[in-house]
Amino acid sequence: MIDRSSAWLGRVLVLAAGLSPGQVAGQAVAPDLPALIQCRAESTAWGVLAISFMDDPGRPAALGWVALEWQNPFLQEYDLPSDIRVFGHDTGRIALTASGVMGVLGGVDAAELGASLGVTAVPAGPGQYLGEKLVLEKTTESDGFKLRTRVSINVSTIDTHPGKTLAGCSYVVDILDE
Repeated sequence: MIDRSSAWLGRVLVLAAGLSPGQVAGQAVAPDLPALIQCRAESTAWGVLAISFMDDPGRPAALGWVALEWQNPFLQEYDLPSDIRVFGHDTGRIALTASGVMGVLGGVDAAELGASLGVTAVPAGPGQYLGEKLVLEKTTESDGFKLRTRVSINVSTIDTHPGKTLAGCSYVVDILDE
């Protein structure tokens, strides 16, 4: 789910990257989902996607993505026109969160996937898996803003998606006080 705060953050990311909102709006190329999901993309790529979806609510459909009815208020899911390969598994479904994008993987054991990715599990509810691996943490300054960027791989299971593992990347950029 991309909310207003994500769109604002996306604008900050895009401006910090030296892009104009017009460049983002005019972008017709589909995002590199495997790169975004596997934390191989720059955090600005997430900002570009977030802005483009907020500025043009029809963009997902223009990409051939089919929005699914919300099962979880914190995710907006889409069926893709063709499968993508992420973390060694094929999927035709993704979920957008406030800070990134995840592949929705069927028949994949979350604990095994997490271990293979070097993800550290944290306590979760009974029968649940939740883990994270920090990929990048840095502080930069751009256009008078001091930004802290944190990128992490996340693997989890949730009650609204039995038999599914969510695996993807979170791109969090905070503006630091002076």
